[in-house]
Amino acid sequence: MAGEDAKAFEHWLAEGGLRNRPLSDLFNGFTQHLIEGGVPIARAYFGMSTRHPLIQAFDMTWEPDGALYHTQFDHGWRRRSAWTDSPLRHMIMEHLPRMRRLLQGPDAVVDFPVLQELAERGFTDWYGAVTGFEAESILETPGSLGMACSWSTERPEGFSVEDLALVNRLFPIFAVSIKASVLPIITRTLLGAYIGSDAAQRVWSGATNRGSIEHLEAAIFFSDLRGFTAFAEQASSELVMSTLNRYFDSVGAAITSEGGEILKFMGDGVLATFAQPDANVCEQALRAARAAVHNISSLEQAGAGVGGLDLGIALHKGEVLYGNVGTTERLDFTMIGPAVNEAARMEKLTKSLGCAILASDSFQAGLAESRGLLQPAGTHALSGLTAPRTLYRVVLDERRAA
Repeated sequence: MAGEDAKAFEHWLAEGGLRNRPLSDLFNGFTQHLIEGGVPIARAYFGMSTRHPLIQAFDMTWEPDGALYHTQFDHGWRRRSAWTDSPLRHMIMEHLPRMRRLLQGPDAVVDFPVLQELAERGFTDWYGAVTGFEAESILETPGSLGMACSWSTERPEGFSVEDLALVNRLFPIFAVSIKASVLPIITRTLLGAYIGSDAAQRVWSGATNRGSIEHLEAAIFFSDLRGFTAFAEQASSELVMSTLNRYFDSVGAAITSEGGEILKFMGDGVLATFAQPDANVCEQALRAARAAVHNISSLEQAGAGVGGLDLGIALHKGEVLYGNVGTTERLDFTMIGPAVNEAARMEKLTKSLGCAILASDSFQAGLAESRGLLQPAGTHALSGLTAPRTLYRVVLDERRAA
């Protein structure tokens, strides 16, 4: 690769990282430039660990036809033989940043299943490289954030010294480019997992000042598991956590499928909001609440729930304050205001009124075609409020609707 071409490519990699170019474009471009530089690549592999609630790692494989094959791995992938028997894992565990294996001839060392497969396909040489993205290298702390690559060739004499020198010179630049592109994605994903996607986007866009708030008119969804405290005192910690997660899955799926935003898991409670512009947020929240009750009922019928636990949901509509509260150094992006407090106090009445879902008068007024699913539940005093609130039961069986 000529000096000017090399500089142009390094600039391309740097710009790609700064501009968050798609990882597939960076990997494909890196592979193509190595080939143009004379490296006889017939197969290239790129994989990296990540930080995601569902995905722990992903990889891409480049084949000579130019196609990129993508795979994602869940959090159980490290226990699978494809990884435990991998030469790249061996490199990480043995602190080997680079490793080469000849696949053909008297000096061949085919000591991993994937290398045996490549040798049978006619590949002659394999070269791997791994690196970490953190202060503690992936070589020092297996499981930390980092990436791995490998290159295979079919050329009879394998890779030359010059080929590997070029790979070794460019690989760190490629790794920096990948790191620059992927870390913002990982950060936004983590923010979304812990504070919600809308809140994460606002924080990422600069809403980080304490006291910066926005006034929103929203439908509020507040749910709680009745009987959970007594259950948690008697059950094992493992059963408590697994039960809680099953219930959260059931309620969360109902909320997100209707466009709601989960803001808080508070013990066994869920606080969510529906505030999409140009949408009937009360209709959305009502559908979500009824679906949540149905999901929990299905859990119980399947034997996956725990008897004695009932779901109570309060639906309210009002103005909320949405933004940052907390100390100067520890902030929480959340939803506060009198309407949120009212929803929490309404939920406490679901048990005494013998219903799964209670809605406020302001919520009822915001409904359209589903208003018939609400039946009067009387006027009730809510703790901390001077005036009583007119409440409505939500009918779960539409055949019993008014």
